[in-house]
Amino acid sequence: MKKVKSNTVARSISYGFMPYAAPLILAIVAFVTYFPSLVYAFQFDDEPSILKFYNIRSKTLGDLFFTSTRWMSYWLNTIHYKLGLFAPFVYRRSNVIFHCMTGILVYIAVLLLMRLRPKNSFYNIYAVLIATITSALFLLHPVQTQTVSYVIQGQLEGLSALFSLLIILVFIALVTRATNFLAKISLLGVLLALCLISCGTKEITIVLPFLLPLIDWFFIAQGSWQKFKKNWWIYVLVALAIWGSYVWLLGKNFFIHVLSLDIEHTNTIGNMLTESAGQKITAGPFFITQFKVILHYLFMFVWPFSISVDYDWKLCRSVFSPDCLLPLLVLIVIFALMVRVLKKDPANVLVFGLLWFFVCMAPRSTIMPSTELMADYKTYLASIGWLFFISLALVYGYQKLMKVYPIFGNVKVIFSLGLLGLVLMSFATYQRNKIWRSGTEFWIDIINKAPNKARGYNNYGVNLLLEKNDVHRAIWAFQRAIELEPTTYPDPYNNISAAYALTNQHESAIHALRQSIRINPYQHKPYNNMGIYLMQKNIDDLAEKAFKQAIILYPHYGKAYFNLGRLYLKLNRTQEAWQSFKNACTIADYDNHAECIRAYAQMSLNMRNFEDVTAAYALLERVEQLNSDDILNLADSCAVLNKFAQAELLYNQVLDVPACIVHAHHNLCEIYCRQQKYQQGLAVLERLEQRKQSFPDLPLKKAECLYYIGNCARARDIVREFAKSIHNPRLHIAAQQLLQKMK
Repeated sequence: MKKVKSNTVARSISYGFMPYAAPLILAIVAFVTYFPSLVYAFQFDDEPSILKFYNIRSKTLGDLFFTSTRWMSYWLNTIHYKLGLFAPFVYRRSNVIFHCMTGILVYIAVLLLMRLRPKNSFYNIYAVLIATITSALFLLHPVQTQTVSYVIQGQLEGLSALFSLLIILVFIALVTRATNFLAKISLLGVLLALCLISCGTKEITIVLPFLLPLIDWFFIAQGSWQKFKKNWWIYVLVALAIWGSYVWLLGKNFFIHVLSLDIEHTNTIGNMLTESAGQKITAGPFFITQFKVILHYLFMFVWPFSISVDYDWKLCRSVFSPDCLLPLLVLIVIFALMVRVLKKDPANVLVFGLLWFFVCMAPRSTIMPSTELMADYKTYLASIGWLFFISLALVYGYQKLMKVYPIFGNVKVIFSLGLLGLVLMSFATYQRNKIWRSGTEFWIDIINKAPNKARGYNNYGVNLLLEKNDVHRAIWAFQRAIELEPTTYPDPYNNISAAYALTNQHESAIHALRQSIRINPYQHKPYNNMGIYLMQKNIDDLAEKAFKQAIILYPHYGKAYFNLGRLYLKLNRTQEAWQSFKNACTIADYDNHAECIRAYAQMSLNMRNFEDVTAAYALLERVEQLNSDDILNLADSCAVLNKFAQAELLYNQVLDVPACIVHAHHNLCEIYCRQQKYQQGLAVLERLEQRKQSFPDLPLKKAECLYYIGNCARARDIVREFAKSIHNPRLHIAAQQLLQKMK
C-alpha cells in the first residue's frame, strides 16, 4: 500500500475524544446487545460441564489451582455457584463481561500496533478507524454469539483470548515502552505470570510463543532481522513458561502421541464423523478434512447467514475427493499470494492478519484429531486476525471511494455509516443470539442446518417434552434419531421411553429402555427410568434393584436417590426413605430440587431429627423462598435445639399469617419463657388476645409470666379461675401443679 497524507477525516477520527470513547461505546453497545440473553437457559454441553459437575459445590482455588489446563473455568464456576447456584444469569453475565473486556483489549492492541508504523503511513493515519472497526467486528459479529452464549466455551475461549491479549499488550509495553531496568524486570515478571495463568484457561494459548514473534516482525522490527533478533530471549522465556506448563499439565506422552500421529478417537454418540460407526477418527482424514473447514471459518465471517452450532459434515475419504481437493487448491492459492506479497513487503500488515488466523487455527485444524470436526467457537482468538484483515480492506476501500466520491469524506457521512453498521451488526447478533433462548429454538436451528445428525433430533425431542409437553412430535424426533444411529446411540431409546410412558405405553417404554441398556449397559439414566416404570407396575423388588444400579453407575445421581426414597415410603420403610432423601440432598446432586429437599425436611421433622430439619431448610432457602409452613417448621426445630435467637426471628416472620398465628404466638412465648424473658412472653400473649384468638393453655402461660415478673396475686387468680372452668383433665392437673408451684 502506498503512503497517503493525513486528511480531515483521519484527523477528525484520530484526535479529541474519539480514541478514548470508541472502545467504551463499542463495549456498551455489545453489552446491551447481549443483555436480553443473560436469562437464557443453559444449552448443549453446559449441562455436563456445569449442571452435572458435582464438585462445583465444594472445590476451591486451592483444590483447583494448576491441576489441569482448564482449572480457571472450573474455579470460576464454583464462584458462580456460590453467587447464584445454577441461575444462568450469573454465568452468562461473566461471559458477556469477558467478551466486552476482550473487545476493548483488541482495540487497544490494534491501535498500539498501528501507531508503531511510520507516522505518514496509511496504517498510522487511520489507526483509530482500523482499531474501531476491528473491535466492532469482534464484539458484534453474529459468529461470536456461539462463544459468548455457549456458557462453558465462553469461559474457556473467552478467558483464553482475554489473557492472550493481556500478554500481547504487556509484551508490546516491554519491548517498546520500558526504558529502565526496573520497568523491564517488572513487565517481564507480569508477562511470565500471565503466561502461566493463561495455561489454565484453554489449550489454545499454546500458540502465544508464535504470536509474539509475529507481532514483533510485522510491527516492531517491521521486517528488520537485526531488530527482530534482539528480543529472542523473551520468546524463549515465554515458550518455556507456556510449553513447559502444558508438558507438566498434559504429560509428555500426550505430545509424543500427537507428533507421532498416534491419537485416534471413536465417534461421539449422535455425532458420527466417519462413514460407519466402527471407524476411528484418525489424524490423516481429520487433517485433509480441515481444508474445507478452514475455508468455512473464513467465509462465515463474510457471510454469517448459514452458521450453526452443530454441522453434519463428514471426514473426507481421500485427498482426491472434491470436498478435499478444491478447498486445498484455494488454500494453496491463498498461501502463494501471501508468499508473493511478503517477497515484496516482508512486513505487509494484511499478511499479518492472515498469518494470525492460520497460526491460531493450526493446533485445532491440522494433525490433532477431535470428535468435533468443526465448531465456530474455535475461531474466537483466530478471528481477531481475520477481522483485522477485513477492517484494513474496508478502510482501504473507503479511502479509495472518498477520492472518487468526495462526499464520502464528510465526517457526518462517516459517522452515519458507522452508526448504521453498528445498528445492523447489533441487530444481526441479537437475532442470531435468540436461538439460545430455549432448547427447542436451539435444536430446531441445528436440525434445519444439520438434518443428518442424530444428536440434533434427540435433543430437540427432549426439549419438546420439557418445554412444550409435545409428546407426539417428540416421539417423531426420537424415532428420527434412532433411524440415523440405530445401533450406537442409546439416548433416543431412553428418551422415547419417557414419551411412551406419558402416553401410557408402558410396555413400549420398557422395551425402549432395554434397547438403550443393550447398546450401553453402563448408563445410569435408563436404570432410573426403568425403576420408575417398575414401581408404577408394583414390581417393587426389581424397581429397588434398578434404582440402586443407577446409583452404583453414578454415585451422585440425586434423582435415583429421590425415587428410591419414594419407593421406600410406599413400602413403609421410613428410615430407609429418610436416608435416601437425605442422600439425594447431601451426597448427590439433587440439592437444588425443592420437592426432594422438602421431603427430606418433612421426614426429618416427623422423625424428630431437628438438626437435619435445619440443614434441609438451609438448602431449600437457597432454591426458593420458604413458605409460612416451612418457616414455622424451621422455627420449631430451632426452638428444640435451643437456637432461640434464630427461632424468635422466624416466628416473628409468620405472626401475621392467619394459619400460623396461634402456633407462632404460642411457641414464641414458650421460647421467651425458657430464656426467662417473661415480660416479652406476656406481651406476645396479650397481642394474641387482642386478635381475639387463643390456645388451650394460654391462661396458664399468662399466669406463669405474671408470676415471674412479680404480679403473683393476679397470676394465682387467673390459675384458680382457669382450674374451675376447665374440664380437660390434663390441663386441670397442669393448673393445680402451677398453683402448688406458686405457693
